[in-house]
Amino acid sequence: MIIEKIKNKEFIVKDILTKHPKTRDSDSLLLSFIWVYQAGGKDYIQDISMRDFISDFIGKRFAEPSGITRCRRKLQEHYPELRGKLYDKRHKMEESVKEEINKWTGELFNG
Repeated sequence: MIIEKIKNKEFIVKDILTKHPKTRDSDSLLLSFIWVYQAGGKDYIQDISMRDFISDFIGKRFAEPSGITRCRRKLQEHYPELRGKLYDKRHKMEESVKEEINKWTGELFNG
């Protein structure tokens, strides 16, 4: 059951990244597409209130943002054609961000 859910989520995320290239650089846009899909499509969301969405989100009807973004990162790691325009830029900054965080946490905890 869990493996099936993961594979289904991966299929949906991959499909959206393929069909909607702007989602490759925008987790907010990707999440929007996923949630519209999970809600039953554009027609259904015309009639759903924010209260209903929140209730359904809390009730786990909609995917968690962290799971979707994790899935996107893994797919982009394995399928370069699904990477957005910002992918290389983000990864080039990775080392300097790590160094900056290590320096900050060292100062924070070592005085």
